[in-house]
Amino acid sequence: MTMFSKFMFAALLWLIRALLAALSALPTPTLQEPAPEAPKPAPVVAPPQQIPPQKELAPGELPADASEEAKTLWRAVCTATSGAVAPAKVQGFDLLFEGRGWEPGSQAETDFNDARIRYLDPNYVAFSMSKDGRRSMRGPQGDWLVDPKGGATRLQGVELEQDRKQLDQIAQVSRTFTRLIDAHAIRLRSLKLMPAPPFAVPAPLLARAQALRWIDVRSPDFAIVRVAAKASTPADVGAWIGVDVTTKLPQLAIVAELVGGTAFPETALLIELTDYRALDHFNVPHKLQIYPPDLGASPWSFAPKANMALWLKQGSLRPTLVPADFEPPKPKK
Repeated sequence: MTMFSKFMFAALLWLIRALLAALSALPTPTLQEPAPEAPKPAPVVAPPQQIPPQKELAPGELPADASEEAKTLWRAVCTATSGAVAPAKVQGFDLLFEGRGWEPGSQAETDFNDARIRYLDPNYVAFSMSKDGRRSMRGPQGDWLVDPKGGATRLQGVELEQDRKQLDQIAQVSRTFTRLIDAHAIRLRSLKLMPAPPFAVPAPLLARAQALRWIDVRSPDFAIVRVAAKASTPADVGAWIGVDVTTKLPQLAIVAELVGGTAFPETALLIELTDYRALDHFNVPHKLQIYPPDLGASPWSFAPKANMALWLKQGSLRPTLVPADFEPPKPKK
């Protein structure tokens, strides 16, 4: 290495050291923390909405939003069935019938000349087709089938399905019958006139249904009853009543649970009521024909033929009944 090269190398080394020293003398930069965000305003909470309590329904009180025409028709129905002045409420009955039944999808008939139906609000019922003591019942302890010797079997299981369905139907007919003969006592949620029946009716009833004045009734008193001590609590229960324009007596009645405003087919029942006569100061239909839903049809409809007919022979609308009358016999010791 020449003298010049040595000089240049030393000068470069000195320059590097000088730069490093200068850099080390500079102040170390500090990271600044971000400025705190401005506090957000507290959210405005709306006061809780005050929902007015639902008015308790009273028997015989007409809905304020019902049309005057609907109110007039309903008052006429009340007068035709139980007089101008509301009587003491019918809370049950003990009635004897002649009857005839048809198995679904069969032409075979079953006649019963000594049928007895006992009913007590809210939903207790006992039904027998003969005097031999065999009966089905719904009471405080549930649904039972009692044989002629007094032995009791719970109405459950596939082998007793038909008996259970029959008891469901009798309970629904009994409750509807009680409401219709004592219209004064019905608690009305809504009341509307209809230009025609809301569902297709069987062909034998079509001309008759078209000649009636139809009224749409919503009331908790028509609640469908299926199990002991409990009525269903659907969104709503509908009863559509076809009224004779002259006598103002109910001639056809359709009852069904509503789900989302649509009738629930399994709960639907069509009852034909004719031959009105006096019983315990009420005007009572002495012939009932019951049409079940035909769930095999698409869309569903009512069966073209009744599955039960009842002819009232005698009985009382003021019986002395208590819930214990609807309990199965106690086993003999």
